Amino acid sequence: MDNKISCVVFLLVLTRFFIGIIGNPPDWNKTGSFLDVPTNPPEPCGEDTPCGWGLYDRFSREVDSYMQNRNCYCEEGTACYRQEDNRMKLAFIYRCRVSDPRDTGEYNPW
Repeated sequence: MDNKISCVVFLLVLTRFFIGIIGNPPDWNKTGSFLDVPTNPPEPCGEDTPCGWGLYDRFSREVDSYMQNRNCYCEEGTACYRQEDNRMKLAFIYRCRVSDPRDTGEYNPW
């Protein structure tokens, strides 16, 4: 009898331990992918703050995926344009700049 009680107590403690480590399940958006919700409402992206990144393959330099900065946004009259290449992080960096209808540069890939 004591073995059964000890086993049950041990399982309850172990379960509580793993729940504490894992925590609550993440929020998911409508498409089923993980939604990283910022803790503060987004603000306009500053001059030095990227509005997004294009992560690319080391050899082909083709973009595998795009990540939009969820902590800031481009203000009206601006758009998120590819501005620089960070080869150490294997990413094109996008920043907000004034929209120009004649510009054919890559912008807002998401």
